[in-house]
Amino acid sequence: MVKVVLDAKEWINILSSFGDIITDVEINATDEGLEYLVGHSTHAIRYSKTYEEAVKVTGMIAFTDLKNTMAFLKKAKGDVTISQLSNKIVIQNQKKSINIPSYECKSSQLSHTLSRLLVESEENNWEKFGRKVQLNCHAEADFSELISSLSVAKGLDKESDYLIKYNAEEDELALQVKKTGGVSFICYVNTLNSQGINGTVSSSFGKWLLDALSCLSNGNSQFHLGNGTPLIILQEGDGWERTVLIIDQE
Repeated sequence: MVKVVLDAKEWINILSSFGDIITDVEINATDEGLEYLVGHSTHAIRYSKTYEEAVKVTGMIAFTDLKNTMAFLKKAKGDVTISQLSNKIVIQNQKKSINIPSYECKSSQLSHTLSRLLVESEENNWEKFGRKVQLNCHAEADFSELISSLSVAKGLDKESDYLIKYNAEEDELALQVKKTGGVSFICYVNTLNSQGINGTVSSSFGKWLLDALSCLSNGNSQFHLGNGTPLIILQEGDGWERTVLIIDQE
């Protein structure tokens, strides 16, 4: 039996940290804290956070019914205990509890392949992704302004083009959403420690770009990309780390 005790608000933060497209998550409870790697054909999020004394019994917890899990957590107050018992999870808070069936997580089916690709890329200083893709642009940026603009971008035509553009010489990263003959939106952020080739590189994505970017926290981030390549964003804070991989359309 796996057993973890956290405040209800902390559970909500964890289970809402990977966007809307990914609908389940398998969390690994270790002696140090919690971690997960969720994947979709369009993007992936790797996350870990240290918790002292929260993990009572280590192991995996599979959340396959986030709707009912979140509904319970939003009504909970204080500490919430979540346990994995074979094919169900048990959530307890004060004098109430709920049993929710637990199945195989779809978001974990690509985890082994994605984990290997991310580890290999990290070992190569984020200069490659897979065998052939070159990530020759690297920088840091505060994504706060870009994150706050996502609500505007999400309201535009779903058939729009979604682009990330970066110019190392101008220390500038841009999110652009545009549709021929329709509305065009762009948001720029300044970059630091910029490295890259001359001119502007650009990668094209689908609407999943916005969902993946919504997983980011405000504050400084590292990012790595090339021309027509996936985008990798790294973030870290007090006891936590996040890696977001966004697959391009090319």
